[in-house]
This record gives sequence, C-alpha cells and structure tokens, in this order.
Amino acid sequence: MGERALSEPDPLIAAVMTGGVARHDVAGRAAWLFGALASRHLPAVRAAAA
Repeated sequence: MGERALSEPDPLIAAVMTGGVARHDVAGRAAWLFGALASRHLPAVRAAAA
C-alpha cells in the first residue's frame, strides 16, 4: 500500500493511505516513511508521514 500511496494523484487519498501506513507499521516502514517526507511528494503526504 505504501508505494501506491506515493503515486496516488489525489492528495487526500494519498495522505490517508500514508497515514494508514504510519499508524499501522511505524517500525517496519520507517525507511519508507522517511522517504515520504521528501519534498518531491505532496505536502499532504509529507504531513501524514510526519
């Protein structure tokens, strides 16, 4: 689901998907979440990853 979230064109859906990853598997997806903070991603996605 994480990879799909970062390619989702709808900012709201991308943020919700990213938030779901962050809430359900922080330890297992820490590297992915760190990558989601990159400036190339939508602000909503970066906020959800934080």
